[in-house]
Amino acid sequence: MAFHTNQHYRVIIPTEPLTQTHTQALAQLYLPIIGPEAFAVYFSMVTGKVSDEPTLNHTDLLDQLAISSPHFLQAREMLEGLGLLKSFEQKLTTTTQWVYQFFLPLTPSAFFHEKLLLGLLNHYIGTEQTTDLVGRLLPHTAEIPGQDVSKHFFDVIRHQQMADLDIVVPENRITSPLVDALGASNTSIDFELIQAMLKSFQVQLVELKRHESNLLLIKDLYGVSDTDLARVIGQNLNNDKSVNIKGVEQSFARNYRASFNTPRHASQPAETISGDTDDNPLIAAAKKLSPLEFLGDIRKQSGGMVTSGEEFEIKKLVQLGKLPNVVLNIMLYNLTIVEQRTTLSQAFMETVYNDWAQVGIQTPEAAIKYLQERQAKKQQTTQKRGGTHYQTTPRVIEKRPDWQKQQARTLSSDEKQAAAQMLAELQARRNQNEGEN
Repeated sequence: MAFHTNQHYRVIIPTEPLTQTHTQALAQLYLPIIGPEAFAVYFSMVTGKVSDEPTLNHTDLLDQLAISSPHFLQAREMLEGLGLLKSFEQKLTTTTQWVYQFFLPLTPSAFFHEKLLLGLLNHYIGTEQTTDLVGRLLPHTAEIPGQDVSKHFFDVIRHQQMADLDIVVPENRITSPLVDALGASNTSIDFELIQAMLKSFQVQLVELKRHESNLLLIKDLYGVSDTDLARVIGQNLNNDKSVNIKGVEQSFARNYRASFNTPRHASQPAETISGDTDDNPLIAAAKKLSPLEFLGDIRKQSGGMVTSGEEFEIKKLVQLGKLPNVVLNIMLYNLTIVEQRTTLSQAFMETVYNDWAQVGIQTPEAAIKYLQERQAKKQQTTQKRGGTHYQTTPRVIEKRPDWQKQQARTLSSDEKQAAAQMLAELQARRNQNEGEN
């Protein structure tokens, strides 16, 4: 059942109180990303009424916030995507009710250590303001002179001790809402293989795993192998054998953009998406290529390139993880080839992405079926409009008068003379009247 404002809900607020630090993070770090409406929804619901039963009404909430139902849904999705909210739909016999579980925002220090969040903030407010916020909100710790000789975990806890432990995971343990929002990636990295390939560089396994999230994102974005990762990591090592992860990312980005300089023969774009999933070359390519590779291949065939804005937006959508990469590729194919859009704006891509995510599309076959059903519905609507008979004003066809068919009678000489005399008298009388005036 679709969302409706007359449906009831209840709110589960964070277990810890909303402190001034959290409020500062929301106002200065989250607000530029989620927007004012999502910001208002968060504060209104977290600081508003709390009930153990779904007795609150969406209509009252929307009236209080003065926003429409579509805007509320967009705000809710932004909060979900940023790890501030989880929404639970509970379908009953005749209606649907909702449970909204809210989470505290990250502290400024934790926020700045999340590469994706920091990148989003920089995108929305610019480098200068982002640098200023980091300088003001990030705690400054004085550098302590001397050598750090502190022991690490496995220096004091031996492997033999760990082997004898019976590790029990609490059933009600709380995972990070931001990690859940980013979604679990199907991509994996063979760190042992990469370390073996970098043996001559003496790179430690713990150093490689320290950058696991960044390396996974690179694999998802550019579709590279572990061998490619090892090669580029080897080219971007610091003097202390640590990985220059920023250099690694920039190397792959440069290689990706440079690939557009390779000329390729342009193929004729398809106008529709075939529903035959057996040996479908579109599905095969969508499964094989990463979203950036997939869109880049399409742009190359048409002689174009992926813009920096499109690259950033695709990177963000991949991180959100609500759609698998193969489904995201089908979406990109439909927008660029079927609909023949030469550029993809951020707002438009997010709108389509949200639509597909709400439908719950998780396979390329489901994506193609969804597009075909939508196209069929569109054609039916067009046919109905074309077949509708509207009552219009009857067209009046004027009949030619009978006198057009009459033949002119030839005048006799006497009749002509009498007519000339009448005209002369009429002219004389007109001249006389003009002289008197």
